[in-house]
Amino acid sequence: IPAPELFLLIRECFRKNAETTEMDILDNYSKNIEGLFLDDFGVEKVSEFTLETVYLLLDRWERKKQPKIFITSNLTLQQITIKMSDRISSRIVGMCEICKIDDIDHRIMKL
Repeated sequence: IPAPELFLLIRECFRKNAETTEMDILDNYSKNIEGLFLDDFGVEKVSEFTLETVYLLLDRWERKKQPKIFITSNLTLQQITIKMSDRISSRIVGMCEICKIDDIDHRIMKL
């Protein structure tokens, strides 16, 4: 799931008469799946809400020793630390093998 979409799903829980809770969404993306793929991590607007949500999700995966989490981002770990927090980047380093891919933006190349 694209990270911004995950935050949008959680925000929908705050609507009046919402049938799903924040915890339902977090449980869905941390308990009921074998792997998690967070795409475009770091493009979302940083707020207390997004920082707390990212931390909770990553912390759950780390504590449960979930084997498969994939995160794609155009940000470096240093940029994630500055934009989000060292606690979040530390969990990413602890759970992930960091692979830097230098490539051209194929969407721009089509122009």
